[in-house]
Amino acid sequence: LTDAQIDRLRLDADRINKIARGLEEVAMLADPVGETIESSVRPNGLQVSKVRVPLGVVFFIYESRPNVTADAAAICVKSGNAVILRGGKEAAHSSRAIVDVLHRVGEAIGIPAGAVQLVGTTDREAVGHFLKMPESIDVAIPRGGEGLIRRVASEAEMPVIKHFTGNCHVYIDREADEDLAIKLTVNSKCQRMGVCNAAESLLVHEDVAEAILPKVAGALVEQGIEIRGDARTCELVSNAVPASDDDYDQEYLGPIISAKVVPSIEDAVRHVSRDVQGSNAAGRECPPHTPRASWARRARPSCRASPGRCAPAARVLARALVRHSPKAGFCQPMRVLNRKQNL
Repeated sequence: LTDAQIDRLRLDADRINKIARGLEEVAMLADPVGETIESSVRPNGLQVSKVRVPLGVVFFIYESRPNVTADAAAICVKSGNAVILRGGKEAAHSSRAIVDVLHRVGEAIGIPAGAVQLVGTTDREAVGHFLKMPESIDVAIPRGGEGLIRRVASEAEMPVIKHFTGNCHVYIDREADEDLAIKLTVNSKCQRMGVCNAAESLLVHEDVAEAILPKVAGALVEQGIEIRGDARTCELVSNAVPASDDDYDQEYLGPIISAKVVPSIEDAVRHVSRDVQGSNAAGRECPPHTPRASWARRARPSCRASPGRCAPAARVLARALVRHSPKAGFCQPMRVLNRKQNL
């Protein structure tokens, strides 16, 4: 196993407490079931309403991250669904222990025992068996690498909520606050490099590249990060190495980041969107002239659901901004774009 894989598997007291807090946060969310999204009256007087309802039985396939076991179970139960969990074999014992706890607690508060189930075998053929059960399973959600997702999409006989390729980008706009840009970039890359929402590529507006990029790169290098950049990056950062086209598509999950200088926010969006299903830029309310609003208008949705369904499989994440500077607000021209963030 790689260092990133071991990091994903590791459970200690702090991570277990975070899993518990995550369950509490989901429990505190408003009940989505029965919420009326929109309603209208037809010319003949017929009222038509769009109301949130559960999907039904969810088959959730994911790789070896024990916290996903709890997260997926909590989200599905909160939204009125039953879930069949099939995690990676490396985390099978951790997942079993987590589900056992959920069963004990669920029984005590009246949640049906079958609402959360864990596939007991790690045999890959079991996944194919479940994917051929549209009469019992309403939707499949694969979370993991491209190979897993393509397999599920090709074999499933029920709708699939999915993404394919992509990684996380940090874009530093020409109006970005320099100190915030450095803190956010380092946090986005270095807090946990082995997770799928760690930054893997850095884009910097050319108007501020000479002033900001060497400082950002220096802070990353201090954390042991290798910089792979375009020609302009290599000019500005002495210890950067030339990047290949493939470098900008890699999910390193380790101490490497690609970097590129771009002429405009439009070029940044084109770079992020060039060879993936798209990107989704969703954020808090911002004035229409701000870079965040501009990014949101131009970025394309990265959700794909087949057949004929769609769900938010990507998010613009400002979580690092929240951690570092809760008073900075959400209109700062500095964003982490995650093209692959799962449900």
